[in-house]
Amino acid sequence: MADDCRLGKGLFSDEFVGHLNRLLDKQELVKMRFADLEGKDRKELAKAVCKAVDAECVQVVGRTVLMFRAKPEGSEV
Repeated sequence: MADDCRLGKGLFSDEFVGHLNRLLDKQELVKMRFADLEGKDRKELAKAVCKAVDAECVQVVGRTVLMFRAKPEGSEV
């Protein structure tokens, strides 16, 4: 599974959240990679990003976060 998006320091913006929302609307499961953050910071930021897009943090491994948000019932696949 290729990275769907990347997040670097200071790039958690409204535009990034919008991009992530569009990805989650399209494919439900998104893989995000942190560019330059250290251990504990990554987990905290992963929680914040997931909360901002109303997604569930499935897993944080190293610099990679896997998040999931189910499509609303009745939406196209």
